[in-house]
Amino acid sequence: MALKNITNRIVKDAEKDANQIIKEVEQKAELIKKEKNELAKKEAQVLLEKNEKKAKEIHQRIIANAKLEARKIALGQKRDVIKKVFEEAKEKLYSINQENYIEMMMKLIEENASGNEELILSSQDKKTLGIQLIDRTKHSLESKGKRIDITLSDKTRDIGKGFILYKDGIELDFSFDNLIESAKNDLELNIIKELFSGINKK
Repeated sequence: MALKNITNRIVKDAEKDANQIIKEVEQKAELIKKEKNELAKKEAQVLLEKNEKKAKEIHQRIIANAKLEARKIALGQKRDVIKKVFEEAKEKLYSINQENYIEMMMKLIEENASGNEELILSSQDKKTLGIQLIDRTKHSLESKGKRIDITLSDKTRDIGKGFILYKDGIELDFSFDNLIESAKNDLELNIIKELFSGINKK
């Protein structure tokens, strides 16, 4: 075989091999490109999902905060109403006539006294109705078959209307101011529970 022919064949084989290598490289490059594109798409999708999740979380947080603020406003408004109602109730209690006042205190004493208590009144009430209140309360209890010893204390307290039951170093405060404040606090607590108990459910 002529040298030229051999050379040509070697060149052709080399070109063929080179073309094959180039083709394989191009195929690999295309495959890598596709894989990169797929990976980029997946990463973009993951990023999109993360952003959507974050946006959803932010949206939910905004809604939750809005609900919380609405509940706070509602609570503030209801507290204003409660305050006004109890102020009016206090005015009415303080303005009742003496007979109704005595009967109200008699009922409270009968429901809460267990015996051997001292009844502490304001200086004004002690002066104007102290003895009468004790006598009428004892008479009322006896008429119901109850014998409970209650005495009028020598002490007085600046409690406005109402009384304090004292026994063995323990005082039970039945002043109107304390009863009204306790009722107001209980009502406010119930309203707070009602407003905020389902905050994470809505």
